[in-house]
Amino acid sequence: IKSIGPDLSKIGVCDEVPKDSNKLVTLNASRDDEETLAPVIDAGLDDVIPSIVGAAAGKNAVVICGIEGSPCRAKDNLEKKGYANLMTLYSCPEEDAAQIDQDAYHHGLAMKKWRDQIQSDGNEFVMCAKKASVALKDMAQKVRGINVVVVDALAPAEHVFESYQYWLKFWKTIKTPFILFVPIVDASDEQRAFFLKTRYNHQEDDPEFYSEIYAGDGKKTMSFGLIHEGTPASFRGLLEAESKLGKNEKVEFVELRKTTIRGATREQGNDYEPVLFSWNDYDQQPGLEQFYGQRAIGVQTVFQLQRKPNSKKSLSASSIESAAKFATNTISKPPTKETFQKVGDGAIYVALLSNAQVTITWDGADSINVNIFTYDQSLDHDAYFVNKFKAPLPSMNLMLKDEMPRGYGKVINKSDRVNHAETILCHDHYKMCTSLSKDGDCDKKKNKKWMQFNCKFSCGLCEKSVDTKDEL
Repeated sequence: IKSIGPDLSKIGVCDEVPKDSNKLVTLNASRDDEETLAPVIDAGLDDVIPSIVGAAAGKNAVVICGIEGSPCRAKDNLEKKGYANLMTLYSCPEEDAAQIDQDAYHHGLAMKKWRDQIQSDGNEFVMCAKKASVALKDMAQKVRGINVVVVDALAPAEHVFESYQYWLKFWKTIKTPFILFVPIVDASDEQRAFFLKTRYNHQEDDPEFYSEIYAGDGKKTMSFGLIHEGTPASFRGLLEAESKLGKNEKVEFVELRKTTIRGATREQGNDYEPVLFSWNDYDQQPGLEQFYGQRAIGVQTVFQLQRKPNSKKSLSASSIESAAKFATNTISKPPTKETFQKVGDGAIYVALLSNAQVTITWDGADSINVNIFTYDQSLDHDAYFVNKFKAPLPSMNLMLKDEMPRGYGKVINKSDRVNHAETILCHDHYKMCTSLSKDGDCDKKKNKKWMQFNCKFSCGLCEKSVDTKDEL
């Protein structure tokens, strides 16, 4: 037997990582290292962006910097590339932002100033009273689409999150190929790296790669966070970028650490011509046969109980037996038949009552399963049994509850959901038909046609069947 199946002897045993392995390299830079890592940042701007989106000619780019007048390495770099349009968004000074937030008058002035900036021929803008996501949307409308967005390494981290929000909310203003490029110098800056960890995507989003490249000068290691197209060409560009960085003499270490693809098709192709179907286009016979053929005779509910974390009171066979018998005696005196048996480290309790069947299993540790069946489909099994069973066991939490009708004919509904007087050929399409017919809608001129089609049974339009015998 031991020779068959997986080898379980090495579970939890990891291979030793060689001392010179790249896997041992971690992010260890801080914001103060931005100037030291300047050659690495420039290498990323020089090698990564063109590898993924191509040459700058004919493309539009936006760089987000700190406040106007502060160093902005990304701006200095991109200005040399020859983009068709390069726009700079400066952060709002803290004192101005505080005044705008507190004063409606100054907020209005800031909004007017922003509109004046947008309508001008300039290419540098201050984002007072504007979040970066909305500012990027305005930039995209101004130049008819953006290909490249770079958040400078020293720009406030909230601009990274807002740039990501722009990707989510205003994706129609993004031109392809595209890239969001974020130098992450400070390894502890969770807000700057957040967009790489998120799992959120609009259902209509195009596939996108969320990638991260580690790069360093041999002493300090930073990373480049990227969002780019989820296409084979974009992925090949990512690998090309890693290769170029590896050959760049300014970079001592480079490794592609993360590539996650997310999203789905945004827009249909030009030749997409959807065909709409109504329910009459489908064969309803099998479904109706199943629905009207089902016969529920009772309800079964399975409960999973788990001992609360850090609970000092442990479970025992005797405590479970006592709780089970206490709960059973409250609903039936005495049970028709009951038994409690220890099985291995755990135990099982079975009770057959006139109106119910109860099975309780304990795994010998922290988990108890309670399985109840009753013929009365209206009973709430929580109040009927489980709450009484849990009362002597305060350390137990309800983790899962699964209720299902039982019977024959592929039962999926309780009896009160199926009117067996209806037939496959004559039935109501809606549950509200009964009340509508009582209100006289079957004869109201404006509703009569709809009612005769959708509420045939309630309107009394069914022919009486000769064989009305219920198999059950």
